[in-house]
Amino acid sequence: MISWLDVLLRSLLFITILFIFTKILGKKQISELSYFEYISGITTGSIAAEIMMGLDNHLMHGVIGIGLLTLMTLIVDWISIRSRKFSNFVEGKHTVIIKNGKILEENLKKEKYTYKELSSLLRKKNVFNIEDVEIAILEERGDISVLLKKEKQPLTAADIGLSIEQNKKLYTVIFDGKIDIDALSNSGYDKKWLDEQLKSKQVHANDIFLFQVNSDGQVWIDYRDDKKGTNPNPRGQQLSSSFLNSHEDIVKINEIAKKMESLQKSIDLLNQGSQNLNNEKKLN
Repeated sequence: MISWLDVLLRSLLFITILFIFTKILGKKQISELSYFEYISGITTGSIAAEIMMGLDNHLMHGVIGIGLLTLMTLIVDWISIRSRKFSNFVEGKHTVIIKNGKILEENLKKEKYTYKELSSLLRKKNVFNIEDVEIAILEERGDISVLLKKEKQPLTAADIGLSIEQNKKLYTVIFDGKIDIDALSNSGYDKKWLDEQLKSKQVHANDIFLFQVNSDGQVWIDYRDDKKGTNPNPRGQQLSSSFLNSHEDIVKINEIAKKMESLQKSIDLLNQGSQNLNNEKKLN
């Protein structure tokens, strides 16, 4: 009879083994899986469960089985990268299921999807009217990619000729009183600069919960002592500046919208006048 201690030790051992092999396989193993990766994952879990519960008394059988499955998965991934045909066979191919606002029923049946399931996938993409879709593709991993018709796509800054300032990357230099030397180096600053910043604030690293700096050298500090609040720094000015810029952009957008509305009215009047003229010619 298998003791609880034996089950516990087996479980800890195989959780560690599974963790190591999953790290070897990479992040793809914990994201959306291909057919082969799905089968491999289920089989690996079954082998580990049998060994943990003592259904197979030979620990090495489980280790070898999981190792072989890991090796096979790595080989399949390696071949898939180098052979498109093999990749299509193992992972499948994407399928167009909507084109020009029309559902391609044959392709939908081929992928064994119902209209209800398709509608659910579209709603997750904030699409509620199929007629708005230029093309929708069911990807190999089961998710859907949607391209809306041009007139249904949201307005962007580029569409109205606005230039938007790019977001600056933030580096967390101090977290919970500990200095991250790598983050400090990546930000383009050094320990001497940081010491000067801390000295100017009359604080030590241990007094700070969060210290961030962006690529422009703007600093934001959150102190451990909440009574100190946060650092009244250029970040606040940046936010204020961003708000002002946003307000100016909104004013510009409203002006453009009014001009477009006026232009549309003029076009409608011209069309109406042209139609009336044609009607008069027909009567004469």
